[in-house]
Amino acid sequence: LALYGLHLFLYYKRGYLLFEEIVQGVHDQDENSMIMLMDEVYKHYTPSGFSNIVHWTTGCQEQNVSSDYDFDARFPVYNRFDIESSQHICQRMKLAYIRGHEFHAMRETVPAIVFSGELDPITPPAYGAALARDIGALGHFVVEEQSHGVAFDRDNACVQKMLTAFLADPQQKLNTACLRRDAKAAQK
Repeated sequence: LALYGLHLFLYYKRGYLLFEEIVQGVHDQDENSMIMLMDEVYKHYTPSGFSNIVHWTTGCQEQNVSSDYDFDARFPVYNRFDIESSQHICQRMKLAYIRGHEFHAMRETVPAIVFSGELDPITPPAYGAALARDIGALGHFVVEEQSHGVAFDRDNACVQKMLTAFLADPQQKLNTACLRRDAKAAQK
């Protein structure tokens, strides 16, 4: 459970700041550190501002929940109930696995941009660059001094402004000046 918590912690905005301390606590079997880890994970999970719709859309369409999530007794984080619940949610939301040929057809017609957090330990900027290349994205933007999920960070006015402009007109050239300005302000 502690290792699963550590994995989840990598998804949180500033989780990386406490990571070394928590790893040491787990290594020392310090119960207080493990309790702090779990408290932080669950405290940040619900009110993080991350959209559950985005989460399920991604999970249901990227992974075939009827096969990829088959129960594996060696990795008991997902049990049969978790798998069936995921499948049920995907079915209710009418979200299905997107097969390779369908994905390639979409990439030709659906414009996209990709944001990466410079300090993201779980999906580093190199992953974002690969994703942008693979989906034919119109741009890949690395946001300095930020971690995971920067595109969904409602407190990042720069990214929100760029996303809003992109959604209004995907073909326009985006103004990225605020990315540099935000990074300079963070250094002061």
